[in-house]
Amino acid sequence: MAQEGERSYVLGRLILDYIRTFMWPGVVLLAVVIYQEDLMGILKGREFKAFGVEVGPAVEQIQQVEATTQQELADIAALVETLQASYERELAAVRDEIQTGDGQSAEPPAQSEAVTRVAEDIDLKINSLRENLDREVQQIQQTATRAPLPQQQQIEPTQQQPTAAPAEPAPTTRGEQAAAFERAGFEAILDRDFEAALEAFSEARRTWSTYHNVAEIQRHLAKLKKKGTPIDEAKWAAIDRAILTEFSWGMPPDLRERFRVRVDDAYAVGASQG
Repeated sequence: MAQEGERSYVLGRLILDYIRTFMWPGVVLLAVVIYQEDLMGILKGREFKAFGVEVGPAVEQIQQVEATTQQELADIAALVETLQASYERELAAVRDEIQTGDGQSAEPPAQSEAVTRVAEDIDLKINSLRENLDREVQQIQQTATRAPLPQQQQIEPTQQQPTAAPAEPAPTTRGEQAAAFERAGFEAILDRDFEAALEAFSEARRTWSTYHNVAEIQRHLAKLKKKGTPIDEAKWAAIDRAILTEFSWGMPPDLRERFRVRVDDAYAVGASQG
């Protein structure tokens, strides 16, 4: 009877640990969603004055921020699902052990490394999302206050004016250049070409240091290179996780999906080894 009570205690403790581990990301995620909606509502409803003329915020920038935020929230939701699946596997294993009478300890087993890793990644992802949202909101506000005056209606001249020459094609913008380097860097990481990735993100940072997370990624890769240790598959998996959890703001959706697959595969390997 006493042994049966100890087994029930172990299972009960494990279930409580599961609830605590699984529920906190959901609660924090809800807070982030509300936070994001509040920020977007403030921006959409706010008007700025420039030279006495009221102008709205940069609508295109707000739409981009909203779209990127939704992608980030989808990443977090996927991580929460991975956390739930990992903990459910462990819960089932301990339950089977208790039912077969193999459990010897009155204390529940320690949380596995796989579950701990996913929980830490969720925390990193949520913090990264908040930081990036704050930065984007500040940039939108600055852009809006610098908005140009509306063009004044021109009076049609009485004399015919010479036809203007066709405008020359606009040169590639700084944003397009930074985006091209950023994409090349992400693709180099997926191709496991460290030097190409570092060079691409270095160029992206030189082109536009505050573009998405290019500066953070460049610093992260530079630190790894400075250590001088070979980048083996385990380190590549860690780079993939860092990109998806900390440095994914503005990542092209097709590349984001490829990183998700890589990270999911790494989680699965970790769970099988645990």
